Amino acid sequence: MTKEFAPVPTPDEILLDDLHFDPDNPRLPSNKRTASEDDIFQWMLKEADLLELMQSIAATGYSSAEPLLVTKNSRGPGFIVVEGNRRLAALKLLAQPSRARLRTKAVHEVAQNAAEPLREKIPVFIYPRREDILDYLGYRHITGTKPWGPRQKAEYLKQLFNLHMIDASSTAQTMSRIAKMIGTKPYYAQKLLVTLSVVEQAEEHSFWGSTFLDDRLDDNFSVLHTALSYENIAKYIILGL
Repeated sequence: MTKEFAPVPTPDEILLDDLHFDPDNPRLPSNKRTASEDDIFQWMLKEADLLELMQSIAATGYSSAEPLLVTKNSRGPGFIVVEGNRRLAALKLLAQPSRARLRTKAVHEVAQNAAEPLREKIPVFIYPRREDILDYLGYRHITGTKPWGPRQKAEYLKQLFNLHMIDASSTAQTMSRIAKMIGTKPYYAQKLLVTLSVVEQAEEHSFWGSTFLDDRLDDNFSVLHTALSYENIAKYIILGL
């Protein structure tokens, strides 16, 4: 059997305006992934400690040691940032602080007091396909240095499962494979996917309204994830959907 090697990315520098948010970003709530850039800025300012990241970049500049991981935008011009959406938001607001509708004064102060001008082009690694970056995301955000919350992990696992799934008969094999890729047990990976499936069905029927998506997203997901460990609760929830 021929060993498959991960594709080698192409280093480059790309204009900030040509870099776009990932519409499949697991970090964002599902109702924000196709939102406008301005709406994503506001969510990140509120929920993702974006101002603190802006302060760091403004104080030290943007390091070439952390290029954004991108792929060509299949839906239009420019590139999709698969890894580094929070950094992308910070850079775009530093360049245009007037786009902030939350923490407006603080955002303007950070941008105005930057130690050096924002670079015109941002260092990136260009990959042939979005899927070529998924394995790296698993290491970095599930078992690595910058872990996601439980729902974000589940959203990523779903993408990984769909990528490696061949047919219905390979479900167990696929689950085992993606569990190894992220350094966890198949049972834990499967449990995350089951919880996500329950949440998605409930959202489809507007069971929680909009509060489950926007208010304490990971806390709510974690509670349901734990509850499904109890057989009677699991049967009650799943039969009720």
